[in-house]
This record gives sequence, C-alpha cells and structure tokens, in this order.
Amino acid sequence: MPIQQRQPPKDRGAGLDVMRKLPVSLITACSVNRVIGRRGRLPWDLPADWAFFCSATRGQVLLVGRKSFEEFGQPVPNRHTIVVSSTWQQQNDTPGFRVSASLEQALQLVESDPLYEGCTRVFIGGGERLYSEAMAAGVAESCYVSRVQQHIADGDTFFPKWTTQFPTLAYSAKTGGGSSTRLKEMLATTFQFPSATYFHNEIAVNPPNMLPVLFLDVQRGHRVLDMCASPGSKTTQVIDFLLSSDSSNGAGESGLVVANDLDKKRAYMLVHRLTRNTLRRAIVTCGAGDTFPGLYDAEKKTLQTTNVFDRVLCDVPCSGDGTLRKNQALWKEWHIGQGLTLHPTQLALALRGAALLKVGGIMVYSTCSFNPVENEAVVAELLRRADGSLELLDVSQKLPHLVARPGRPHWRVGWRSKSKSTHKGHLFKGDTAEGSHDWFDSYDLLSQELRGNRVMRSMFPPEGAAAQELSKTLRLIPMDQNSGGFFIAVLRKKADLPGTGDRQEGLEPLEETEAAPPSDYVCKLCSNAGHFMKNCSKYLPDSDFAASTSTLLKPQKKKRRMESETTGEAQKTGAKKRETLYRPIGDDVWKLLREFYGLEDDSIKERFWCRSDTAATVNYVDKEIADACLGGDALDVFTKVSERGETFYRPSEESLGFFDDCLTKRRMVLPAADFSSLLHAKQHVSFDSLASDVQVVLADMPVGPAVARLQSNEHVRINIWIGKGSILPRVSKAMRGEVADALKRCIES
Repeated sequence: MPIQQRQPPKDRGAGLDVMRKLPVSLITACSVNRVIGRRGRLPWDLPADWAFFCSATRGQVLLVGRKSFEEFGQPVPNRHTIVVSSTWQQQNDTPGFRVSASLEQALQLVESDPLYEGCTRVFIGGGERLYSEAMAAGVAESCYVSRVQQHIADGDTFFPKWTTQFPTLAYSAKTGGGSSTRLKEMLATTFQFPSATYFHNEIAVNPPNMLPVLFLDVQRGHRVLDMCASPGSKTTQVIDFLLSSDSSNGAGESGLVVANDLDKKRAYMLVHRLTRNTLRRAIVTCGAGDTFPGLYDAEKKTLQTTNVFDRVLCDVPCSGDGTLRKNQALWKEWHIGQGLTLHPTQLALALRGAALLKVGGIMVYSTCSFNPVENEAVVAELLRRADGSLELLDVSQKLPHLVARPGRPHWRVGWRSKSKSTHKGHLFKGDTAEGSHDWFDSYDLLSQELRGNRVMRSMFPPEGAAAQELSKTLRLIPMDQNSGGFFIAVLRKKADLPGTGDRQEGLEPLEETEAAPPSDYVCKLCSNAGHFMKNCSKYLPDSDFAASTSTLLKPQKKKRRMESETTGEAQKTGAKKRETLYRPIGDDVWKLLREFYGLEDDSIKERFWCRSDTAATVNYVDKEIADACLGGDALDVFTKVSERGETFYRPSEESLGFFDDCLTKRRMVLPAADFSSLLHAKQHVSFDSLASDVQVVLADMPVGPAVARLQSNEHVRINIWIGKGSILPRVSKAMRGEVADALKRCIES
C-alpha cells in the first residue's frame, strides 16, 4: 500500500465566515552584523539560500516592499506576491502580483480574497521598513533567518533588532570554508537558546535533530535521560527547557538531565559543549545505555533501577543512511548488513529506556535511518515485549507545518553477504540493488544458515492491528522539506513492563532457531568446535566478557610490569588513592564568601561543595544531583587564590552566567567605553582613565576579585581584579573573543 504524504492542515482563525487568518512569518538572509542589502542588491550570491527561500514560500503568500520587488526584477513564479507600497501604482500590463498601500491592507486582502484559499502561511520578505513594521505590529509568529557568516562593512540596509520573542525562532545558517566571495554552502538550522544569550551562543544542528526534544514535551522539574547524548545538541535543548523558568538566584530550581554516552572521548566533548551553556542542570555519564544502572534514591537510601525518569530520549546509534545528502562516504561504504547488526543494540537500548521511564512518562525513539529494521521493527518488538504497558502516541498534528509521512506497516528484510560483494560497497557499480540482495517477506522464508545469527525474527513486520499501529510513527524524507532523513516514535508508559522481580525486562524474546556454525569454525574461548563464541560456557556478558577475552587473547607481561611499577611507586612515596567525592564546604569558607560577596541567601550554602578540606575550588552541585550521589558532576563557582598573604575566592567564568545575580557586593556596572578598554587591556587600567562615577564606586571597594557588567546589557560580564589604583581583567582567551562579539553587537544595536 503506497504511503501518503501527510500535508499540514490549513490554519483557521476566528472571525467572519469569509475571513481566514493565516499565520505570518518573516523570512530573510542577513550577515553577522545584520546586513541584508548593499546599494539595492544582496551582498552575496548563495544558491542554497535562494533554494531554501523558494522551497519555503512556494504556493504561499509573499509580501515584499517596492525596492525588494524591483530587486527580483519580476514576480517570483508559483507564489502569490503582494507589493506593499503607498506610492507605487501597479501597471495594468504586469500580471502576477498585486499592490497594497499598507501591511494592514495586504493582510486584510489575504484574509478575505478567495484567491488565497489554498495558502497556509504568509511570508514577509523585506525590506527593512516592512520588517520593522511587522515587528512593531506584532503580526509575525515566527522568523526564518539565513545567517551568512560574513561581516559586511559597507551594507546600507539592515535586519531590525528583535523587538519580540517569537514562539518559533529558527536560523538557517550558511557555514563552511572557502573565500569570502564564495562560501561553501551547507544548509543547517540553529536554535538560539535563552540560557546562552549571555554569550549569544549558537549551536548548529540539523533541523530534524530538533524534533525529538520537542516531542518529549520537557517541563520544568522533569528528570530527563538522554541515553546516547554526544555531541550534545539535544541535551542542550533539554537544558534550555529546564532553565526557561528558573529564577535568577536559583531558588526553586528543579529538574535535571542525565546525558550518557558510551565513548569516553565523546563524553568529554559533551562536557565541553554543555559547559558553554551552563552545566549545572546536567550530569554526564559514560557507559553502555542498555545497562544504565539508574539513580540513587535519597529517601529509600538505595539504587533506583526502574521508574526513574519523567522523560527518556532514546536517539540510538544507527546506520545513518538518512544523512546521505551531506555524507558522501555513505554512498561508498553503506551495506545492508549495518542495520541488521545494529537492530539488537537498538532494541536493548529501547527496552532499558522504557524500564527507566516512570509510569505516565514519555519516551522518544529516533534514528537518522530509512531502514525499517532499525525503525518500525524495533518499535514493534518493543511494544510486543511491553505487553500493553507502552502505547504509541499520534503526534502528527503537534507541529502543523511539519511535513512527515506515517510509519510503514509492512516491509521486506534484505540480506547480502559481504564476501559476495565484488565492488566494496559502491552502490553504483555492478549489479542493481534488487539483483545483488536477497529479500525475504517473512522469517520462515529464510535459509537455515541465516536464522537467528544473521537475521532475527523481530526484524520482520508484525501482523494485524500491531502493524497498523506503526502508522503513528513519523518518517521525514529529505525531498519533502529539504531536510535529512529521520524516524521518530513517541511512546507513553501506562504501567510497569513485565519481567522477573522489578527489573522490567519485558516478555521473552521471540524464539530463534539458530543454525550451527560452519564445520571449520573454532570458538576462541575454549578452542572447541560445534558452537559460536556467544554460546560458549566461558562466555561472560557485558564488561566481564571483554575483560576475559582480553585476558585470553592478549599477552599480560607488560600489564603486570606496569601494575608492579605502579604499586611499588605508591608504596615508596606513601601516596594514597585520590578522594573524588564531594563534601559540603566548611562554615569558615561560607563565612568568607558570604561577607566578601554579600551572599544573603543562606540556602545557597547547601549547593556549595568541595573535594577536600582546603576547598581549593568551590563547586556548585544542585540538590537533586547531590541526592543522586553522583561524584564528579559539578560546576566550578569559585577558585581559591592567594595574593600577598591574603586568601580570596575568585568567581569562575563558567558560573558568571547564572550566579552573578546572587552577589550584592563586589560587582560594578561599566559604560561601554570603559568596559571595552578594560576588556582589551593587556595591562592594568588606571582608575583615572575611567568615568568619574565609576571612580567613586572603586574608591570604596577593597582589593580583590570582582565582576564587571556592561551597562547596556548586564548579561555581558567579565571577571576583574581590583588593585590599589588600577583594575586588571581576568579573562581567558576564549572568553575574551565571545565577550568582544557580544559587546560589538550591543554597541551596534
């Protein structure tokens, strides 16, 4: 049965029967300094941006000013163009567009004229005056901005400063190498996170990657698990939702996200990314997601292994063939066996995620793959093993303007032996895919040697109502909305999963009839034939198996020598194992911090922890994270420094974004000129060179660390050291560049 594309519904507004109120969006392309035009023309030539503009506005209403219309030269085909101009008269011999005297009249025309009945959205395409008028009137609900990574010095037309917070704010960015006149075009989309506006950080992600978190419906106070988190774009989205309602001093905060990844290097990269956007609501763990242990329950004083999280994001490892538009290697290296190999891992991750999910919670399963074996097959088997405790949610109408296709109820499973491949995976060499692959409609049609070992029964589609239920899942196809391929399934937990005890492992797997190994196959664990290594009596699951395999197959001489040397060195020097657990700060440290910085909220002390009695670094550990008893997950707040025999605690750069508001002392506001000179200074800045009112404040401030804020935007701030008659900025190289960019934007606006 052919899959029908799900079209977005028409928006219907309130009012008269003949009136239809369509949603309005701004659409533009601008440089990093907001330039949109130069001498009546675009300052760049980017085919990818023009293609995006045409794709977004095709079949819709396009409102433009007279100068913008003259730049087009003629009406853009396949869309309804209305020129907004109070002085320009339409020529009778120029079809394809209309002229309206004002923005208000143009919108009224769209609402009342039957010509626009088939349209679902109004786009405003410039120029500067029309954008400003739309923002001032508050008619736009969303904005699409193509950010060109160039600074146009001689631009004369600018995109206005934001005057409203759009419910849907997305940027499509042009990034990449190449010269300034010819950029390498790559269409991506970025969110501007409110929690990161302190530095105006923008995090580039592929548009479909935003959808799983949106469907998670994260609310303040939720505990969220991201099972395969790196590189961290989805985790950052979750943190943004958790922080959206936080008060400035942290009072009443609740909710956290646990970001897990199997690879240690990717986990470190995840920490680096999250640190730039405040790590205080996140815990980063490194381990296998399908054996994630859970969190510590402070009330019961035991490890809680099930029903732990309100939301679970299960964005599993996949073959990634949905990214074929941007990943050239896929065209050479893709093999149908990749999905078959990943299927058991994906299913194990989904089952563990469902067990960790609280009753009533929501889990999103997603991949960037087209393969039903990695998508619908995993969801179908998950539902079967859940035995009614999970339900699929229909979210097709949650984002009305998302073009998605329903999940597939039926599919075939393909197989191709790598040993029979003569073209090393190249898709366009030799035989066609139909001729070079074996396709099976059911498990019973498999040859005996494939059953259980290569192809599993759970990879095939279910029957009856279970198959039709899969239509509630979503498939994103690249040609539908100029995006990557993606699969999304949203599930709600109605009851505990079945299983022995409280482990919630689900029903037993489908019975497999495994073929015997080849006659020449020898098990590497016991050196005997007749069984596979995974069925050997010496097989140890999980990490123990890897350790035993390493012990059997690799020489241990070097390892023993290293262990001996390490033990001997420790005995020789009397070194002790480093204590890594956090402990609350002492009363003496809290008294010093409270008096020096004017910390008036005593409840903050409960969130200050350190690793040793000397408290060389004071860390912020949220109460929920502390209750989970997870060491090593804290945000540096203060660092201990000594200056001429005196001890001070200097604020860390990572904490300024949220902790500065707690200070009632040791902070000052500087005008842009003084802030700029201080930021770019390589040596001490004399008090005499600053504004007179700033000098008055400094005269009463003792020597030591402090925080300087920008007068026009107090979210822009840096660490400083106040001496006797001078100030020294304490800013890292990375921070200096980010603050300089933020300062420049504030001055320009």
